[in-house]
Amino acid sequence: MQYLLTEMYLYMGATFVLGLVLGWLIWRFGRISPQELAHAEAEISQQKGALAKLRKELEACEVARDKARAEVDAMRAENTELTIRAHQASELSQQLSDRLDALQRSELNVFDGEPEQPAGLIAPEGGLPDDLQRINGVRAGVESMLNAMGVFHFWQIAQWSPAEVAWVNNNLEGYNQGSVIRDRWQEQARALWEQG
Repeated sequence: MQYLLTEMYLYMGATFVLGLVLGWLIWRFGRISPQELAHAEAEISQQKGALAKLRKELEACEVARDKARAEVDAMRAENTELTIRAHQASELSQQLSDRLDALQRSELNVFDGEPEQPAGLIAPEGGLPDDLQRINGVRAGVESMLNAMGVFHFWQIAQWSPAEVAWVNNNLEGYNQGSVIRDRWQEQARALWEQG
């Protein structure tokens, strides 16, 4: 029994000494030196400065975001207004186009009588036809149609009667219909005929 008590006291003594040594080591080396403390304070101050800078940048970003949102809203409103104006312009353009078409149709329908086919030639006089494409509105295809009708010379077009003009207008194919009056072929043909 005495042996056990002695052994216990020895263990307790050893533990006490070990605790003292460890306590002194922790106290001696666990303390922060003044240099380390100054360095840590400087780093904390630097981090606070960086944090303040980041907060300012965040505020600037929020201001820029709000400004960009306002600009986007303004652009959307302007786009809506431009879309409305474009739609109105399109409607106005359609109305003007309809009026022009009606005017051209009424201009083409000035002649109320019976259309009459112009007297055509079998072949061009002197063997050489005039270059009818010099008349504005007469292209190669239209010139071929006129030649098929027996029209080869400016003087023929210049001398058409209103009944003959109405017949040619009605018998031109496709989009060319009505171009005799619209493009004033007779005036152009007369000027070209007089030039020789």
